[in-house]
Amino acid sequence: MDLGKGLGLLAFVAIVIINFYFLNVSQIFNQGVYQITNLRNSLKNPEFNFHFSENDVTVCVKNPNNFTITVYNMTGNYMYLPKSVVVYPHTEENISPVVTDYQAFANEVSSGDYNVSIEMSFLGLNVTFHEVI
Repeated sequence: MDLGKGLGLLAFVAIVIINFYFLNVSQIFNQGVYQITNLRNSLKNPEFNFHFSENDVTVCVKNPNNFTITVYNMTGNYMYLPKSVVVYPHTEENISPVVTDYQAFANEVSSGDYNVSIEMSFLGLNVTFHEVI
């Protein structure tokens, strides 16, 4: 390696070290890692309460968090959500999914064997979870 390349490499390494020192990159990195690891502890689970009437289903979604939740879809046998619903922070929103065959739906719910998939988004994350009602 000639002298010019060696001095150039040495100068580059020195500049990188000085930038790390002045920009406090390690502190910024540690703060980011801390926020990510504590995100799970700071989230409160949204509540989905299913209410059944004679030929209708209403789902009450309660958002106890400080951010908006968007429910994109709620599907199961004989049920789907016709449009997405936004649930604002610290509010409750009633959702009315469409039930295509209420008698078959009621039979599965009464047996305690009805699976619902709920697709939602918050903080830029898309999440799908399954619930048995």
